[in-house]
Amino acid sequence: MDCVLLCAGLRGQTREGQTVAAPRREWSNRSMSENSIWDALQTARDKAKEREDEEKQRVEDADNHEQQRAASSRVAARQAVRETLDDIIAQREG
Repeated sequence: MDCVLLCAGLRGQTREGQTVAAPRREWSNRSMSENSIWDALQTARDKAKEREDEEKQRVEDADNHEQQRAASSRVAARQAVRETLDDIIAQREG
């Protein structure tokens, strides 16, 4: 089956916390204008930034080193997602 992994925040389906690939024929049939795709990417970027900020607050509020380390790992992951989306959006604007 020819599948495309959907970007977080762009009509992705989840099952038990995992992103599920959609068949290409299903993905291709969804008509999104170029502007709506960029709007969805911007929305995903904004949500990623919100989640990143939430995790930074968890680092500050951590009661012990283990909680702080776990939250720090999540901050790094959220930051990587946000930075990737920032790069994609900057290419369009650049």
